[in-house]
Amino acid sequence: MGRPWSTVRTPLVQIAAVSETQTKNTWAPLLEMLQGPVLDEYSGLEPLDTFVNLPRGRIIKDDTLNEIVLHPPKNQDDLGKVRGLSGGWRTNDIGGRLMAALHAAKPLDQGDMPDREPRRPGLTKDAALVSDLLKLLLKVRAKESGVAARLIARSDDLEALAAGVRKNLNILQGWRFEQFGKDALDLVEGRLAFAIENGKLKMSRVRQEQQETVDA
Repeated sequence: MGRPWSTVRTPLVQIAAVSETQTKNTWAPLLEMLQGPVLDEYSGLEPLDTFVNLPRGRIIKDDTLNEIVLHPPKNQDDLGKVRGLSGGWRTNDIGGRLMAALHAAKPLDQGDMPDREPRRPGLTKDAALVSDLLKLLLKVRAKESGVAARLIARSDDLEALAAGVRKNLNILQGWRFEQFGKDALDLVEGRLAFAIENGKLKMSRVRQEQQETVDA
């Protein structure tokens, strides 16, 4: 990762994470994409046959990175005050390199800033209940597929779908649509419903003929 495949020409893919669960969450959908032509082209390839254990504490977690961005340390000694970093960052080499990168960083010009996503509509009380049903459906589909729910859909996408948005949603595109988005769309548009059968939660298709409905 980090180098164009056209310049490397190798099936090697490296995934760095702070836990085996994070690696699995990334690898599972990637492995699905590898099935077929890619593995056929490289006979004898054994996916996930090599592990490299990085020293503990050498990968900064997202929350810690956000803390550094919001409250940039003035010097290396201040790294010891950052939540999520050990006291060793005050004096070690990696802490020095981090401070050098921070000091060399320059603010982006306005023209280089990414476009802001258009503000999505807020949730009514009814839409909030629909959003809760979508979250329940997401848990069900994530359990069935073995892929972490946060990789399939974000909360703001669920809320937008519940509020009536249908355009520019990741869950309505690609593999996310096939794995979750199609059922999510059917749920909010009345073609799919939850049911309890023998004490277990089930999904059932709603018949097309008109049915009596009762407001919750």
